[in-house]
Amino acid sequence: MELISKAELAEMHERINKLEENVIILAKNLLDVLEIKKLDRDDNLFTSKTYYKTNKTITSSWRVKESKGTGVIDQILLKSESNQFHVYFLLDDDVNYDHDYTFLYNNSQELHSVSAYKEGAYYILSLRNLNFQDKFSLRLTPLVSSITFDVILINYSIRNEIFISE
Repeated sequence: MELISKAELAEMHERINKLEENVIILAKNLLDVLEIKKLDRDDNLFTSKTYYKTNKTITSSWRVKESKGTGVIDQILLKSESNQFHVYFLLDDDVNYDHDYTFLYNNSQELHSVSAYKEGAYYILSLRNLNFQDKFSLRLTPLVSSITFDVILINYSIRNEIFISE
């Protein structure tokens, strides 16, 4: 059996200490990387929001809500005793809906994200599951002198929202 000299033993201890220092540096670097990834993930979180108005009377074209960000409209719900209104809905830079209630009612069977129906004295319009990358905008226009919406509800999830109007 061969013995190790004191010089060789000291050199081995020095190498082990150097390795330990490198492992500590690598571990710190890994923790920094993980913290950066966590921050990136936090920036990508979506926030659930609800816009809600009741008994809103409009006499001219009215921009209900416009926001910038990335997200999804879970539902837009409009409830009124009148069906005499026009919906202009923009996703990103594309017009998604530019129709009156009657058109949406007559075609809601074919339009997968639209439900339009009468419930008691109320006309209901529901738009659902609409994704956007940059912004969304909803504008309502009465087709008569004035119209009252008993409920205007927008449920949506968005990342990095910038309010344009509401």
